[in-house]
Amino acid sequence: MESQPIDQINRDFEILRVLSGESALEMQVREMRSEMAEMRATMEDLKDLARQMISEGWNRQHRGNQTGDKVDQIAKLVGPVGIPLPDGTVLTRSLHGQLYFTDADDTVITPHLLIYRQWEPDLSELFTRLITPEMVFVDVGANIGYFTVLVAAKAGTAARVFAYEPNPRLIPIMKKSIDANWSAAPVTLHEAAASDETGSATLFIPTSKGGNASMAYAKDGAEVIVPMVTLDETLPADLVVDLMKIDIEGFELFALKGANRTIERNPSIKIVLEWSLDQTEAAGVDPKEIANFFTERGFLPFDVTLQDLHCPASAALSWDGILSTRYMNLLLARPA
Repeated sequence: MESQPIDQINRDFEILRVLSGESALEMQVREMRSEMAEMRATMEDLKDLARQMISEGWNRQHRGNQTGDKVDQIAKLVGPVGIPLPDGTVLTRSLHGQLYFTDADDTVITPHLLIYRQWEPDLSELFTRLITPEMVFVDVGANIGYFTVLVAAKAGTAARVFAYEPNPRLIPIMKKSIDANWSAAPVTLHEAAASDETGSATLFIPTSKGGNASMAYAKDGAEVIVPMVTLDETLPADLVVDLMKIDIEGFELFALKGANRTIERNPSIKIVLEWSLDQTEAAGVDPKEIANFFTERGFLPFDVTLQDLHCPASAALSWDGILSTRYMNLLLARPA
């Protein structure tokens, strides 16, 4: 069946409404009830699939094509899930159970959240395995709040989350997602860019890729002046941090330098870092400086799919290999 343009669908809906004599609200309620019945049937199929995966001893050792097939089955059963709202956002629920608002015009994160129901599957799985009650999570470059909300909701009300996001287009969206997941850990949101000094900076926001806003010059899109802070100056001095995520489009080294005291006083901290040579080059950062920063502080790099979260030195990656890799996500930890 070919897809119809949205204006044609809207016209068909109005014709059906007039012919049936139903009000728009009555018709929407009827349609929602029908969709809910279909979703209940789908959930039963999902439960059967989950039982099958458990009975097969589904774990990472047996993953690969088989796992890809299972994920595809789930995606097909669930399908795209999103409710467009008048303010230009879309409401969806992730596979992990959280409610999210996202930008309808975004072409990076939004399609993944609506079609696959999650963002960055390997990182999502890693985070769910790292989450503990009463943990402290610092999210640098929180974007729409995907990982902020994931950790806050999964960890529970005894945990604490600190989020940093300078993009004025994303901050209201993230706040709505935080509010929607009300039985979660408290979130302290800093509406600023994390760096190695305080002040202000110019943020360049691409038109359809608001989640890729950066302080590296871009000729297309909007330019806004945003506040700049350091983690050391904005996090409580005695805070014990369990997990930190830094994803700020190539400027990660500056945030790390501004968090030096926090990192030094937390020997068990784990740091998840986006590694992109294209972005670090655009930011004017030598990637070797990032490797040196971690090496000097006793950290080793690990693949984010690492199963032993004690992070044994024998499982560490080589910095030489990482420095020749254009893009990956890293887990940094001091080995047990």
